[in-house]
Amino acid sequence: MSLLARLRGMDGYRHLREEIETYRGAEAIRALLLEAGLTEYGRMPLTGGIAVLHTATAPAPAATAPASAAPAPASAAPAAPAEAEQE
Repeated sequence: MSLLARLRGMDGYRHLREEIETYRGAEAIRALLLEAGLTEYGRMPLTGGIAVLHTATAPAPAATAPASAAPAPASAAPAAPAEAEQE
């Protein structure tokens, strides 16, 4: 393999040194996820603890009103008034 090919293959790993040097720990990741509004935080060590999978759940989106409860469109004709009974 040529030197150029080997150097290009390493492009995807250049960030690792900085990531390792600035890693603040699992508790910092937990705090970031919870501050962002996620819930049910969990972590699972992988490869004997060399890597850790962090998981969290996003809150459900706000419920919307059912279509039947939606107001009538502005183009709909108004209902006719009830006629008064005459005696």
